[in-house]
Amino acid sequence: AVGKWTPQFFKERFAQVEIRPSLFLPKTGVPYSQTEAAHRCVTLMSDLLERMAAGERCYLDQSDISRFVGLEADYSFAWINAAPVTTSLWIGSQTRSGLHYDLCDNWLVQVYGQKKALLVSPQESRCLYPFHDNVTKSQVDPETPDLGAYNRVSDATVFTGDLEPGDN
Repeated sequence: AVGKWTPQFFKERFAQVEIRPSLFLPKTGVPYSQTEAAHRCVTLMSDLLERMAAGERCYLDQSDISRFVGLEADYSFAWINAAPVTTSLWIGSQTRSGLHYDLCDNWLVQVYGQKKALLVSPQESRCLYPFHDNVTKSQVDPETPDLGAYNRVSDATVFTGDLEPGDN
């Protein structure tokens, strides 16, 4: 997949695939404080790729990779000795996913572009002020935390990693 899965590749192979991305995402703040309805829409892959090329903050998240027929030939998880429950595709431009944790184990592979990942130990989750109605997501913007409202966040150790194509 690395070196092959470019925006041009997706445009040529999957332009007419109907998707449900998030569009018009804010530059700052906590993504989870926004309502999903304000950002979700149904469109074509070609539309998302055009928006990305124009510099819009947008992304397709947790899209089952089986919707993109043929991609499974470009990767294998056999080397980890465990069959994944699901394989999801995330394609985005200038986005932030916010501090969160997932309910199952994950394996992140950066295929194209760059990603800055911020990680905090689960033992420090109380420092991240989860939403009361969704404890998997944090109310804190890790890049510009409001220490007046979320003073415990300064007690958390944040590990930062910059991912490049091929990193996992």
